[in-house]
Amino acid sequence: FFVAIGIFFAVKYLLYRLFGYLLNGHSTNEWAERYFRLIEIMGVIVFIPALVLVYLHEFNQLALHS
Repeated sequence: FFVAIGIFFAVKYLLYRLFGYLLNGHSTNEWAERYFRLIEIMGVIVFIPALVLVYLHEFNQLALHS
């Protein structure tokens, strides 16, 4: 699953680089950099709720058994 996502983003990046080469390179590269930076920030923001969702069930089970 993670490999597929990595391939997807790699292909998107290569397409953005190609469009930057064909069109206005500076602004297209700048836009692609901002887009991928936003993806990185969203990953950091979503990490904590995902961590809570994964381990919340185990915390509840430990609390019930003690």
